[in-house]
Amino acid sequence: MRKEKKEKVVQEKIAEGKSTEGKAGKAKRVKTAQGRSLRERWKGFWKKMSLKGRMSFVLGAVSFISILALCYILVHSFELNMDRQINDSMTEKGVNATTELSEKVEQLSDIAKSINAGISLVYEAKDHAGEAPEKLWEMQDGTSGKTISVDPTGELMLRSRVLDQEIPASAYDAESALLSSLYASLKNEKSLIGAGTFFEPNAFLSDAPNYAIYLTQNGAKEKKVERYDYDFYQNKPYYQQAKKGKTVITDMYEDNGGKGPSIFTIASPLMVNGVFKGVTLLDVDAKVLTDIKEVTMNSRPCFRKSLTITKPSMGMRRTAAKNFQK
Repeated sequence: MRKEKKEKVVQEKIAEGKSTEGKAGKAKRVKTAQGRSLRERWKGFWKKMSLKGRMSFVLGAVSFISILALCYILVHSFELNMDRQINDSMTEKGVNATTELSEKVEQLSDIAKSINAGISLVYEAKDHAGEAPEKLWEMQDGTSGKTISVDPTGELMLRSRVLDQEIPASAYDAESALLSSLYASLKNEKSLIGAGTFFEPNAFLSDAPNYAIYLTQNGAKEKKVERYDYDFYQNKPYYQQAKKGKTVITDMYEDNGGKGPSIFTIASPLMVNGVFKGVTLLDVDAKVLTDIKEVTMNSRPCFRKSLTITKPSMGMRRTAAKNFQK
């Protein structure tokens, strides 16, 4: 009995397999028949078409493919051209921004150099405190060229506005010129946080080891000048670097120990016959850099863009420095 049951089960499975194979074969035959039917229909359609119809069909297909290829080429060329125009424009804007930055920094550097030049005459004078001012200038008639006689000033005693001591008339004049120059610089250049001139010991006055003045924007309004001792600035990086005889531009930093605005410092050395006498420094609000904005590009309105420098790169600052460091 068991043997007969096993044989029956085997025969049933074989029958099921044949049935499955039969279905798959039937589906395959149906698909093949459908494919043949489509090909036969197409052949029949093609044979029924006239020669003119066949040529029209072929030309239409070729034209369609050609139009697609042309559209692709045009779109791709347009994209490449626009990318090139945008890249060229952005490069030009970057160059213009760097140039503008360089010009601004050079302008500020010239202010410091002008202050140094204004007080350089003090090193040509040989007078002492209490003596008559040394005559450094000769008056001349502008039309005839003849010398105009001017009576010299007699002996006079002058006191410094910075130090509590008597000083020579030439030093008094230089001190007046220095204070006036710092004041004028701050009034004319609103980007300056402050400006000052720091001297080496006994470089401004032979008996003054500490002579350094600094004027802020508020100080200019209130006529208040800050004074510093040599120990305060002698080891400052900008001061040590300026001793090499070149203008120094620092990186941006936060003033007043992080409590003030972001600034950078321009330090211009005061050199007399190749000897370092001190430095004139300008503390500049960093907004002068971040406010450099480009005008919209000269192109179609839909492609106009504007460029705002939000943070100047180190490369741009170095480029600006190289343009005026000598």
